[in-house]
Amino acid sequence: MSDFHSPIARDGVAFEAAAAKHDVQATAQERGQSILFYVPDEANLNRSKYNSIKSRSLTPNLSVYAFPIDFNPSRYLLEKVGFSDDIKIVAFTPLQSWEDLGITIEDIDLIRWRMKIEGREYEISDKKEFDQQGDTFLYIVLGGRAL
Repeated sequence: MSDFHSPIARDGVAFEAAAAKHDVQATAQERGQSILFYVPDEANLNRSKYNSIKSRSLTPNLSVYAFPIDFNPSRYLLEKVGFSDDIKIVAFTPLQSWEDLGITIEDIDLIRWRMKIEGREYEISDKKEFDQQGDTFLYIVLGGRAL
């Protein structure tokens, strides 16, 4: 049996992945920018008399640091992360930050969530997990279009 398949080696890989996730988060908090997210509050819906939704609360209620953030990304970067050509911003957010908030990639709603960076608002048009350490991803990369 090779060392790679031993329980000790697997624990070492898991430890390295956990350390890498924390390092990515620390770097984003130290060097990155805060992104404000508008996550609709289902309790504060404004409904019509026919019970359809007319409007939702639009106050920023979630913040995550991102590093790097690329405005007007190159075609190369878009291809590297798997996004389409109409993306105007690519933000690398640490997976650990989302996990600390109890949010998974599936929870990030492309239809209703918005993000605000440097005073500009963007709709989230794509999301991907990115950069693996073993079986663990280190980032959730968000692509956005200007509103």
